[in-house]
Amino acid sequence: MDSSSDDETAMIIGAATSALAAGYAVLEAYRTPIVIPRPPHINRDQARENYMDSILYGSSSFCIDHIRMDQDTFFPLLNTLRVRELVHLPNQSTLPEILGNQRYYPWFADCVGAIDGTHILAAIPLEIQGKFGGRKGIPTQNVLAAISFDLKFSYVLARWEGSAHDSLVLKEALSRPGGLQVPKDKYYLVDAGYGIRNGFIPPYIGVRYHLKEYDGNPPQNEKELFNLRHSSLLTTIEQGFGILKKRFRVIDNDPFWDFKTQMDMVLACCILHNHIMGITPNDRFIQEVIQDKQSQTPIVLHEQESQTQQGQTQCQSQQGLTQSQTQSDREAENREWARKRDAIAYAMYADYLRR
Repeated sequence: MDSSSDDETAMIIGAATSALAAGYAVLEAYRTPIVIPRPPHINRDQARENYMDSILYGSSSFCIDHIRMDQDTFFPLLNTLRVRELVHLPNQSTLPEILGNQRYYPWFADCVGAIDGTHILAAIPLEIQGKFGGRKGIPTQNVLAAISFDLKFSYVLARWEGSAHDSLVLKEALSRPGGLQVPKDKYYLVDAGYGIRNGFIPPYIGVRYHLKEYDGNPPQNEKELFNLRHSSLLTTIEQGFGILKKRFRVIDNDPFWDFKTQMDMVLACCILHNHIMGITPNDRFIQEVIQDKQSQTPIVLHEQESQTQQGQTQCQSQQGLTQSQTQSDREAENREWARKRDAIAYAMYADYLRR
């Protein structure tokens, strides 16, 4: 074989090898999922606080470089301004998630969180499974929770059977020793099924509500704007439950413990969740749940259905009622809270129109 044939053979082998390598690379590319890195979520309030701490509690030279005075000069100046009421520290009674967002503050300044229930699978003896049948006929326990806007559980009541109405669970939460406490003049956001009452504000019924209903179609009146922002805040509790179930699969699968242990497991997972949120509040579980919630199908609140639910709950779960209170007293109290909601809605919409 002459040299030209050898060269031709080498070229063919080289070309074939290159083609095989390219084919293998393409095949591997198809086999390997493309991972698009997500930008990290930044808690800007926390970042701002950390930055100021580094200035005020770091070295004197670093402090002077940034605010042109050292700490020994700055803090007396701050105290003088406070005494003369030229500056005011943030109101600690308003949650920072509300205080730092012009869509919510000052309109929801007295809101301390959101309340709802979720169903968790339960293993129950056959003879009592009937009353534990949840919305799909599967035995569940109905768990009520209050969640603050930093996605932490502030109150959890487990143990109720899945067939129990949410309002009945709320009634026990409010009446039991050491139960759910609503601070004076504060309130929780709830869904329409709970009805409006002292310490609990639902959205307006018969008005579009969920976030996707407003895509390209902004609110046209005060009730729609209130419902839009109410919905935005109420997604907090949906996200809280979603993160809990995604992080701790054990509470969203068929349980194998006795029911008492099942109740304790829910509480333990909520406690662990709060601890984790205090250390790593922006992990992948949170990002995944937030993305899932953004793709939900919108729902319109129907007048008849919501009024039926409202009638059920108003008869069953009034906060802080005494035996001496009459039906007219309760109705008057509910009307006062309805007026409070209207005042929030009108003021919010007036500000919205000015912007």
